[in-house]
Amino acid sequence: MWTFLGIASFTYLYKKSDTVWSFAHRELLVAAVLFLTAGLLLSYIRYRQEHKLRLRQLLTFPLSLLSFVPVINHFIPQTSAQRSGSHPEETCRKSRRIRKRADAEISAATGSASASGSTVDQDPDVVVVGAGVLGSAIAAVLARDGRKVTVVERDLKEPDRIVGELLQPGGYTALKELGLQGSLEGLDAHEVKGYVIHDLGSSTEVELSYPQQEENIKSGWAFHHGRFIMGLRRAALAEPNVTFVEGTVTSLQEEDGSITGVQYKDKETEEIKEICAALTVVADGCFSKFRKSLVSGKARVSSHFVGCLMKMLRDFVTAKS
Repeated sequence: MWTFLGIASFTYLYKKSDTVWSFAHRELLVAAVLFLTAGLLLSYIRYRQEHKLRLRQLLTFPLSLLSFVPVINHFIPQTSAQRSGSHPEETCRKSRRIRKRADAEISAATGSASASGSTVDQDPDVVVVGAGVLGSAIAAVLARDGRKVTVVERDLKEPDRIVGELLQPGGYTALKELGLQGSLEGLDAHEVKGYVIHDLGSSTEVELSYPQQEENIKSGWAFHHGRFIMGLRRAALAEPNVTFVEGTVTSLQEEDGSITGVQYKDKETEEIKEICAALTVVADGCFSKFRKSLVSGKARVSSHFVGCLMKMLRDFVTAKS
């Protein structure tokens, strides 16, 4: 069928397109049509063998054959991906094939990797974008579950900004359930048992305590946000399956409508690199650059929080007690 279509196209051009003949040599057009016909025929054979062929591959394969004709390059310039001979999606697929081959070689070897002193650079099971509260916590939990996790963070220094200084009782309960309550140690955290609302009009105060549970008041904790983040990162780094990479994620890699990994710019070398993983977690904070492309709708702000900067708190607590 493909050969018939090629011959029919050639016959139509030969009889109807007189203007084409005036702008190009007849031999060049004959060669182009023959290349196109051969490309379509080979694409059809490939489709029959693999039972799956994308439309983009069907179109680009004949064009890649035509690109070998020097004159054609003047009319159909090659893209950078064609010139380099690679594509971001192909890189992920190639990396997975290398990983499977490496796993097979290790299984067939008589000694372990540690005994022979050799290591294999494998793709992680999970890649996490951002090492904040969510990113660091999920990295630690998934690593304890046996997953290999790579976390890409723009800046691994301790954050120094006024945000997230209060951990509500529900958040502290979640930390304990995840086994991460140790991340609060050494932060100079202060127990919070409720709120005090000040009415500026009447100069009155209303105390709102957290609800009691089993005769114990559920407490929250107030602390320095940056120290809390570093505590969570230390908990994640303590897991042997976690790797931290300092760099800026520039894009998410997609294949067949699914996220297959990330592309990032290494902070030290400024090289563009890729990480492929079965699961990608986007946890890059409230100013996320990827949220709009992943989640439909806008975030609705239901309330605002007001805090105060406390100085010499230890002296105040000591004097009061």
